Amino acid sequence: MSSPTSKPSLHLLGVLAGLMGAGPLFMLTLSSTSAAVVERFEITAGQLGLVATLVFGSAAVAARPLGRWTDVVSLRWQLLLNFGGVALSLLVAALTTSYLLICVVAVLAGASQAISNSTTNRMLLEAVPPAQRASWIGMKQSGVPIAQLSAGAFFPVMAVWLGWTGAALGGVALVVTLNIYGFWVLRRHYHPREVDSETSAPSVREPVSQASDGPAPAAEKSSVVALLTLFSVLFAFSLQALNVYIPLFAVEQLEFSLVAGGLTITVSGAIGMFARVWWARRIGAGHRPSSLLLGIVGGSLVSMGFLLAAQLGGFAALVWAAAIVHGATALGANVIINAAVMRAAPPGRVGRASGVTSMGMYAGFALGPLTVGWLRDLGTDFTLSWTVAAAMYLCTVPILLILRSRSPEGDQRW
Repeated sequence: MSSPTSKPSLHLLGVLAGLMGAGPLFMLTLSSTSAAVVERFEITAGQLGLVATLVFGSAAVAARPLGRWTDVVSLRWQLLLNFGGVALSLLVAALTTSYLLICVVAVLAGASQAISNSTTNRMLLEAVPPAQRASWIGMKQSGVPIAQLSAGAFFPVMAVWLGWTGAALGGVALVVTLNIYGFWVLRRHYHPREVDSETSAPSVREPVSQASDGPAPAAEKSSVVALLTLFSVLFAFSLQALNVYIPLFAVEQLEFSLVAGGLTITVSGAIGMFARVWWARRIGAGHRPSSLLLGIVGGSLVSMGFLLAAQLGGFAALVWAAAIVHGATALGANVIINAAVMRAAPPGRVGRASGVTSMGMYAGFALGPLTVGWLRDLGTDFTLSWTVAAAMYLCTVPILLILRSRSPEGDQRW
């Protein structure tokens, strides 16, 4: 065990970000090169959405049991499932031309991704002092937009240069390297601390007024996790719909090149990488999770408005504006959700609580691309698709207002 005052290694932060970024890499590879994927596998936008549904549907089913598993199983096994499963999925995708086989490995990719939040939250609680956890949550969650940035910049160029097979094999090499690095860090730089009720809850700064009766009771915390899970379902529906389809939308509707279409998610990822750290600092400074999430929903609605305006008016520049606002707001939501979950989870059960909210998030990720792709196939453009996605964002507002009401007057816990 490390001493309470020792600082965790920055190598550990690299592994945390790598775990978060590797999980969605399979779907990011497909979405960033979506125009080429549609042509290679001779599929429609709706069929591409079905692949995303299988990825995230599998993750939703696996998240809760794997969340329990992460509380008791060796971290090396957890890294192997995450990195190894994604690498195998990409390897098969690189070598096949069968859409059916892509659907099969999508299930494996989803199960591998499902463990990311639970594993990294456990590692944070075990190895990072409470005072540093809020900022570390933001930095480890930045692994997702870093992967998004890299996928949008790397895979379309590789697909043009070396074809789909070369692009996907490049992803395999990256994930295998991250796995080896993760094993090395666990052996040399991972120093778990003594975790008990004093140090594990709250795991981020928890501002409680003098009028508060103290730590939130178990029933209140359970309801908070349930509300966060419901919010995650609805919010993730629209977030992932944009992630999957904005490159295809740019290429199909606004005549972007394959590379330029892929760069739309690179822009979101670049902004989101810094935005997640910024949002984490806001919650670390004592702002209510519900207030921060309301701000994020507002920005996300603006990004959908830009996409609708781009569709209806043919203004290509608005796609870039949508990508920027999406990265600055929507991609920060998971930071706030994770911080709130770690605050609410009982000692020794953070993996289970994270698994529940992750299940909700992945359910939304599964439903969003499938629905939006199906709506796109029904019509001639994305107007109805983006309208429905905006409506789902709006549906999250009442949930956040209920979450806010869970804190007594003067208490800013939720």
